[in-house]
Formats: sequence, C-alpha cells, structure tokens
Amino acid sequence: MRHTLALLMASGVAATANAAYISFASDTNHAGPTFISNNIQTPTFRDGGPSTLGGQVALKLLVDADEDGPGTAVSYDVFFKFNATLTNYNRHNFAGNWIHEYTSFGRYEFVDANSGALLLGVSFNAALFTSWSNNQGFLGTSATLQSNLGPDDDGQYEGSLVKQFSIVNDWAFTLTNLRATSVKPGDVVPVGNDGSHRYDWKSEGSYSATLALVPAPGALALAGLGGLIAARRRRA
Repeated sequence: MRHTLALLMASGVAATANAAYISFASDTNHAGPTFISNNIQTPTFRDGGPSTLGGQVALKLLVDADEDGPGTAVSYDVFFKFNATLTNYNRHNFAGNWIHEYTSFGRYEFVDANSGALLLGVSFNAALFTSWSNNQGFLGTSATLQSNLGPDDDGQYEGSLVKQFSIVNDWAFTLTNLRATSVKPGDVVPVGNDGSHRYDWKSEGSYSATLALVPAPGALALAGLGGLIAARRRRA
C-alpha cells in the first residue's frame, strides 16, 4: 500500500509540473520577412506572406514535450499566420534612451503544412509591444511582443497542441532587423506622437512559448485520494 500511495501522489505532482516548450528561430522563413506592416494610420502588422515567395511564411516549429528533460524536440513544417493591431501608445525616457510601448490585440496560427491541421491558434487582447531606441521619434531596430497568463490576459487558445497540453502559460515574439520598406528603404521607422508609423516596415522574427500540462480529472482524483489515505494513516 505504501508504494502504491507514493506512486499515485508522485504521478499527481509530476502531472501538474510538466510543460512543453515550442519555438521557431529567426529567419527560418528564408524566402522573405517574418513580419510586414503596411498601414501607417493605425499601427498594424501581419505575417510576411504577401512578401514571401509562394505567399505564405513557411517555418520549422519545434515542440519540446518534456520541458528540460532528455527527450528531443519534434519539428513541424508549418505555415505561420499573424495579424495584430497596436493601441494605447506611450513612450518614456529611460537611462537616456526611449522605450516605445503599445498594447496589442490580434491572432496568430501555426498550421501543419502537410495536413492543414491547426497546431496552435492564439487570439490575444492584452499583449505588450515594446521597442527601444535612442531617439523619441523613431522605433528601434528590434522589438518584442509578449503575453503572460494573468488578470489582464483574456486570450483564447485552440489547436491540437492545446488539446494535448491544455494551457498556454506565456509566449513572446522577438522582432529583429526592423527596417523601413517605403520612402527610405532600410532606414529606421519614424513614429508620430500618436504612435503612428510613418513608413511601411518589415522584420525578421523568432518565437517561444510554454504550454503547461494539466492532469486529467481522473489523475487529480487519484492524487487527492492518495493524500486522503495518507492523512488517515498518519492520524491512525
């Protein structure tokens, strides 16, 4: 009985601790940029499909299902779909440089390139977009878009990876080589006092996220039963 209880309790603890890491590296999409923006009135950006050979952003998505364990990551050939709007612009000086901040809402998807199945779809409403520069009138050449589960996160998650791991704990995109594509191609991107972007732009990008494994109700019940029996044994 002692060994059985220990096994049940250990399995319950392990089930609540397991997580998966998913990611793609910068410039995996060799035929074009990861992101583009072509709306200078309301700041928006989307996947670089329109600028990519074949019209889609093709990536290698890595899924490491055992967190930092010894198992190897599985690679999926995926098409990346993305669209986001930037709102609530703010900038402030820090250590002699400038931080540009927006809140962001939108959606992104990873679709299996072979089967067409949705691996992960994320609709977000309270993500944070930031860029760091040495001039208050320009974005930097890099930026981040990130979200964490918390009281302000009311995002929706779907797809086969969510069915497997249940919860998306956090995710982040890193944008690099963010540069203008119109008026003065290759230049940094001016930003107005209202947060509008004066030039179209494009960038490379990378991604990482953590998906937590939530145990099935049966596993939770077994873990709880194990704790109850153990408590009765102690009282006895």
